[in-house]
Amino acid sequence: MDFAAESGKERVKSRRIRVRRDDFVYTCARVAAKSALCFGKEGMARLLEAPDYEAALKVLSDAGFVVRRKEEEGDDIEGALDMYLERSFSDIFTSISLSADAGADTDVCVTGVFDFLRYPYDCHNVKSVLKSRVRPCEVSELFIPLGTVNEQSLVSMASKNDFSGLPLHMADAASRIPGEFAASSDPRVIDTLMDRACFADMCDAVSRCNVPAFKRIVAVKCDLVNIMTFIRLSRMRALFSFASLTDELVEGGSIPLSLFTEALKDENCLVKRLLSGIYAPLADFNVKKAHEAEKTADNIYLSVVKSECYKDSYGPEMIAAFITAREYEVKNIRIVVAAKKAGVSAVQIKERLRDML
Repeated sequence: MDFAAESGKERVKSRRIRVRRDDFVYTCARVAAKSALCFGKEGMARLLEAPDYEAALKVLSDAGFVVRRKEEEGDDIEGALDMYLERSFSDIFTSISLSADAGADTDVCVTGVFDFLRYPYDCHNVKSVLKSRVRPCEVSELFIPLGTVNEQSLVSMASKNDFSGLPLHMADAASRIPGEFAASSDPRVIDTLMDRACFADMCDAVSRCNVPAFKRIVAVKCDLVNIMTFIRLSRMRALFSFASLTDELVEGGSIPLSLFTEALKDENCLVKRLLSGIYAPLADFNVKKAHEAEKTADNIYLSVVKSECYKDSYGPEMIAAFITAREYEVKNIRIVVAAKKAGVSAVQIKERLRDML
């Protein structure tokens, strides 16, 4: 099923989605059953115990991952992981579409309540298409089929420079990028404009549905992106300026953007704010290594998803948690496989793995 196309047909950006918890009972039951069949903690333990890269590939193969061997390009690990996620997404959205009714007061597909989780894939795909016009490459090899817009539609939009089929903010950013790039010749402008637009669309998406947990999750994600942006730029002093920082900060978080710009002069003001809440583990960012800060940020996000989405036995929150769990499971698999290929020890690998929901 092309669930991107199915969602796109019914998705209306300007109308609210009335979420009724009973619409998700059947899908939550399926999710609970499938969780036991997923790779999970047991699969991750077997992967970690694999003595080498080839043994790790066998663990994945035995678990149902289809890793194609390419003589010239190597093993297609990314393709196998994308396929795993695609199956998870497709099963969920097909199940919801068959069992849920959006209600008489809206013409928006009820699966649209999860658009905020899919927009980052749209953003990645748009960036891939736009960059392929700067540096020719095969878009299909970069496309991740988990967004709300399918590959054919996106390529067609790019050929016409008409991105009106995208969410509002990403559509506007994608349309402006050719002109912005022509003026600067800096490919980073594509990432900056699209990333900020993506988060704006995510904020819009959660504002259209009555699921408070999703608003909280997106706000935390925005904060973490801004914190990590500040940390990254603070370590690149040559690029660290008011302009470079404000260009990359995203709206929608609970930490005022002005606090990050103030921290250009005095980092203590940001440290004090971080220490006062859930971001305290990142307050010592000056002594953390890059991979340690990234892991800490991911674990903070996962802890919020866990606390917000497992309060009830069914509902859209549980489905969002399942999707997030699969995404970070894939992230951990990617870390383990890459480390096995590089000959890194299991102890060192464990230090980099994210918590699992």
